[in-house]
Amino acid sequence: MIRVGLTVFGFSAFTFLCSSNGFSSDLANSTGQQATQAQPSTNYTGSIKELAIKAKSVVDAGLREFNDATLPHQAKDLRKQIVRLRDLLDVFPHNFAHELDLWDDVRDGLDDGYTVVGDYKDLFDTNRDAVKALEEGVQPEYADSKKLASRRKKVLAWKETYFAEGGLAEKIVLLFDDIRELDSENVQPSKKYSNFFWGGVAALPSPLLAPAQNARVLIDAQ
Repeated sequence: MIRVGLTVFGFSAFTFLCSSNGFSSDLANSTGQQATQAQPSTNYTGSIKELAIKAKSVVDAGLREFNDATLPHQAKDLRKQIVRLRDLLDVFPHNFAHELDLWDDVRDGLDDGYTVVGDYKDLFDTNRDAVKALEEGVQPEYADSKKLASRRKKVLAWKETYFAEGGLAEKIVLLFDDIRELDSENVQPSKKYSNFFWGGVAALPSPLLAPAQNARVLIDAQ
């Protein structure tokens, strides 16, 4: 299945992103692609950075809790936390046009984490007996201990690279510390970015709009 933008894959994550710091009210008051008379946000980058710090802190906490005893069904929240942080990069990529290589590096790293955690969680999702057991309030059992250990090892390896010196956690901080306001010069073609978001629509963000209003443009363009 081809996933296009927020309507299929990222909308729930976007709702999460817009649920704090006044984004929800800003979004409710925005008028999509026709909102050309809106005033620029006085704290555009600050709002995005605050969301990023919050999303990263949640990922950090989830990763610290993941250990060599964590079972697949217990990785569900961590996978969602990672994709929320990755989606934040995808909704506001044009603010990092000056850091495109670092943006790519961080996004790829988060995508790797989303993949290995997802593969681990799939050991639960594809196991009917495990799903049924959890629904009945019983701790699920996983018969294939070799596959369980192998996939868990990959998550732990990614966790190690995430927290390593110069690793992904530090790169995320560097990236969001250098977020910049939109201007006509750095609003580059959408094809440079994720085809699940701006890269999949015939629209661009506007320097005249606040963050949630530009996100509204993205939603309306689906």
